[in-house]
Amino acid sequence: MTPELYKYIEDNKNTFNLWIRLHSRLEPSSDILQPLIKPFQEANPGVNIMGCKDCIIDMLIWANIQLKNQPKQDTNERSKRIKKA
Repeated sequence: MTPELYKYIEDNKNTFNLWIRLHSRLEPSSDILQPLIKPFQEANPGVNIMGCKDCIIDMLIWANIQLKNQPKQDTNERSKRIKKA
């Protein structure tokens, strides 16, 4: 995953967590989900995200896990960007 994608997940984490808690019925065509679909499908090639609305929640959980497990270097770079802003 790219640093930009980690930042995207971080920026939208509260929304994603709300949807997970509510087990929202989301559409894969939603603009906010688009940056996550390709990386999720690459990591989980057996999952048909377009044909499984429950799989979208799985994708959001996966995104949270990726954020928690991101390499230390990416975390340090993100911290530096935040301090500069």
